[in-house]
Amino acid sequence: MRCSAFFWRGCFWLNLFCLVSSPLPGSPPPPPKEVQTTAILVQKLLQDHHFSGKPLTEEKAREWVRAYMESLDYNHAFFLDADLRAYQDTYGPQLAKLTQRGDISPAYEIFSGFSDRVRSRLDWIRTRLTLPFDFSLDQTYEIDRTRVGWPADHTSADDLWDRRLKFDILREKLVTQTNAKTGKKPKEENPLETVSKRYDRLLRNLEDYDSEEISQLYLTALA
Repeated sequence: MRCSAFFWRGCFWLNLFCLVSSPLPGSPPPPPKEVQTTAILVQKLLQDHHFSGKPLTEEKAREWVRAYMESLDYNHAFFLDADLRAYQDTYGPQLAKLTQRGDISPAYEIFSGFSDRVRSRLDWIRTRLTLPFDFSLDQTYEIDRTRVGWPADHTSADDLWDRRLKFDILREKLVTQTNAKTGKKPKEENPLETVSKRYDRLLRNLEDYDSEEISQLYLTALA
């Protein structure tokens, strides 16, 4: 199974989930007053100085939505292309007015959708890891997906993740073989267990996001 040479850059998306703060019990709480004030100041900046030479038009708002989604899903692994279009169609026409009155609820609604996608995918991964993999197929996996779009649909997403898991397992097997050749102590767990634990940690990191971090990601995406 062939892999891109940009492995470490491609795996950067995993590190995006490593923001540690107070846990989220469920859906993110409403934005605090200071965050609403920040949103108003951002809108005033747009009006007074025409950020990047443009006011917050619908086109700019759609770009903002995409940038925020990419800050959550850097490697285009969890959202679907339909999610992008749906959020852009929903918030593009109204984002300027929402921000002007200090309403940054789209940040939390999109994050909630992202959380649902991640949890659903992790459930799928747990099930998939209990089934056999065919490593005889001539397949490729593009590690760095930052320049490609989100999967078109659930079928495409499943295929992407099937290849991703094969890559993860093969990588762990290679590490085991390398350790054996160099005399390093072998891992006590098998490659499947290592991969499974890695994605369990991903869920814990997701739950560590708090309201302030979400709002900061959202407002930073405007830049």
